[in-house]
Amino acid sequence: MDSAESEPAILYSPLQVAWGSFIGSPFAGCWFISRNYRHLGDQRKASQFLIWGFILSIVLLVATLFLPESFPTLGVPIGYSVALYFITSRLFAQLPSGYEGVIEQASNWRVAGISLLWLVGACVVGFTLIEVVPEGYFPGE
Repeated sequence: MDSAESEPAILYSPLQVAWGSFIGSPFAGCWFISRNYRHLGDQRKASQFLIWGFILSIVLLVATLFLPESFPTLGVPIGYSVALYFITSRLFAQLPSGYEGVIEQASNWRVAGISLLWLVGACVVGFTLIEVVPEGYFPGE
């Protein structure tokens, strides 16, 4: 890749991925990782991270329904945000050859905006499920 002819790859840092997932859901964090792979030209890994993000979000949604009320509220989002931070740090520690000097970090405002959009989407899905699922279906109701 010739850096003089190509546009810079705009990547999300591990900290941006962690904050994005904390605000927007684990799917948002995986979406940021997916965008990194897309900007680096690896469509297969980009698609895989979207699928894993969807699966992780569903598993966490179901798991949190069965947590005791005494479980710390912030434990789950802090846990997956820290995990995604370390995953991103490891995945993008070594960039493919030819990308030196043509990498830019994405804007923090962009991360905040996208994360808030994912949060709104998660809230819409959550409130829809609350209205659709019959009362008394979940334990503790």
